[in-house]
Amino acid sequence: MQTHHGLTLASRDSLTVIQCGGCGFAHLDPLPDAAALADYYRSDFWQVDKLGALELMEREQDFHQMRYADWLQLLEAATMGRTLLDVGCGYGFLLAEARRQGWRAWGIEPSSEAAEYADPFHAWVWHGSWESFMPPLAITAIMPVKYDAISALWLLEHLPDPLAFLRWCRAHLYGGGALLLAVPNELTELQRHATAVAGAGQWWVHKTHMAYFTPATLANLLGRAGFRIVDMLGTWPVEQFVIDGQDYTVNPALGNKLYRELQLYDMGLSREERLAEYRQRGREGRGRDLVVVAAPSE
Repeated sequence: MQTHHGLTLASRDSLTVIQCGGCGFAHLDPLPDAAALADYYRSDFWQVDKLGALELMEREQDFHQMRYADWLQLLEAATMGRTLLDVGCGYGFLLAEARRQGWRAWGIEPSSEAAEYADPFHAWVWHGSWESFMPPLAITAIMPVKYDAISALWLLEHLPDPLAFLRWCRAHLYGGGALLLAVPNELTELQRHATAVAGAGQWWVHKTHMAYFTPATLANLLGRAGFRIVDMLGTWPVEQFVIDGQDYTVNPALGNKLYRELQLYDMGLSREERLAEYRQRGREGRGRDLVVVAAPSE
């Protein structure tokens, strides 16, 4: 059994984040029981902790369609074909946009509620975990064994063993394929400044987030799994709002308002302008989230 050790980087309530020397990235210590975690994502994540998220995503669907179209274009430029597997597909908004864009797209989702919404006919979403995924006859429609692209948006931070997942992705990609990831960008200088003044303290430490990545630790982990980064974006550095006196960490309604204002700003830009801004932040390691396109390194 692997042991975890390292300096404590953050703590909140009963949670502790360490810079683990063995893993090469920061994570909760102790890590939760894997079986209990799997049960939680099947029954509680969307249904309890994310209650109301679907209605919000539906209201903001114009933004999500635009953003996913941008990211799918990045994938298309990095791949030779148009088959896509979205792992942890949630309510299926990326899948829906991919299919509108002409991709042959499938998903994996452990929550029955989310999987049912994404695919009411059970034709192209595998209801289960990535560990239990068994192509090509996993569901009623035949699914490929390998894919031109795999996406995992805001999934990696929820996994107790993200390296095992990335290696699984590598095994399910064609040699000319690409991986799309979105993960929170943690432990930045801006985050440290915001933490010092935020009403919720180290609000970014959360019971559902096992791993906490920086651009360097994410690149290192991808390298160990057989990938190299070919494109990186940084989303809005929303911690600046906290520093400027708009503390959304203790006011969810304010957070939703600020988030929508940023969405409207983005929708007023052309795709080229948006990607230029996001790439600049990615090069500088800034932004609340990192959006990465990675290709097999061999």
